[in-house]
Amino acid sequence: MKLSIALIATASILFFLVSHRTFGLNPHDSELFRLFSGVSNTIAFFIPLTMLIFCLLTSALMFTILDEKYEPPKMVRIIGLSFVPVILNCVVCLAILYDISLGLTLEDMQGISLIAWGGFYIILAIFTKIEFEIDPLKAIVISIFPSLMVIIGKFLF
Repeated sequence: MKLSIALIATASILFFLVSHRTFGLNPHDSELFRLFSGVSNTIAFFIPLTMLIFCLLTSALMFTILDEKYEPPKMVRIIGLSFVPVILNCVVCLAILYDISLGLTLEDMQGISLIAWGGFYIILAIFTKIEFEIDPLKAIVISIFPSLMVIIGKFLF
């Protein structure tokens, strides 16, 4: 559990640093960092914590709907570990923001960002299946369905 809290705290610090560094970039340069554009550093810092709370609450709801036993400490551990690809993505973003040449284009970074967030959900689903010993389809539903509903709702409204 301590490792998970450390990973979430690391993600929060990295989100803050990326947000802080993107402040003042022109819109074209900061397109890669659109998650942080127009967001205060404080809000950026709390994005990983918000994700943790969202995942905890929605997974509890999904476990109840699917009639499975829910254990919050296990879920915190799983969510924390799921942040590893996002943390790596933030490190790469910071390297680019500090003009460390990695040979990556804006399109490359957008793809890497999508892969990192996809990795978050893949790790979430895999570890949910393993830790709770549930059917793989249930693990996918628990891990992905709530966020998918938010995305669909965003496009509908």
